[in-house]
Amino acid sequence: FRSVSQSRYEDLFECHSKIQKLVYEKNEINKQLNCLFDICDICSIPDLTLDGVFQISLSIIPNGLKFTHDVWVKITFHEKTYTSANYEDTPWFFEAPLKVRRSRAGVIRVGYLTEYPRQMRDVFHLHEKLLIKNIAERLGHTASLFALQEEIDALSDSISPSKKVS
Repeated sequence: FRSVSQSRYEDLFECHSKIQKLVYEKNEINKQLNCLFDICDICSIPDLTLDGVFQISLSIIPNGLKFTHDVWVKITFHEKTYTSANYEDTPWFFEAPLKVRRSRAGVIRVGYLTEYPRQMRDVFHLHEKLLIKNIAERLGHTASLFALQEEIDALSDSISPSKKVS
């Protein structure tokens, strides 16, 4: 028979462990949300080029992942490639398509430099995959807006000065 105090101690320890796990998970979700908010913020900076958005994204994306210090990022858009300073192609990566007007225009590939314990046959957690997909979607929307602006500018330039509406 266990003593009452021993049983109570074990219950408190188990409760404390559950609380620690919940706090850890909450902090991870906060990191991911802050990362996505930061991506949204840079996508709406006036006068920032699409190249600038992609370059800044390289340093923001690792902040949302579990092992932030060990993440590389590669963004390919049309024929141009952007890579983080520590980029090294490894087998531990996840990628999401960059789509412009529903057509694949590129890809975001995010990877770890070191193999970590796997979650259900994969190094990336479900929430990390969703984050990368959401970032790719947001950057794709931003690229679409840049493409539309270029089309508007081209059309505007093609209108003769006498036909322009002031």
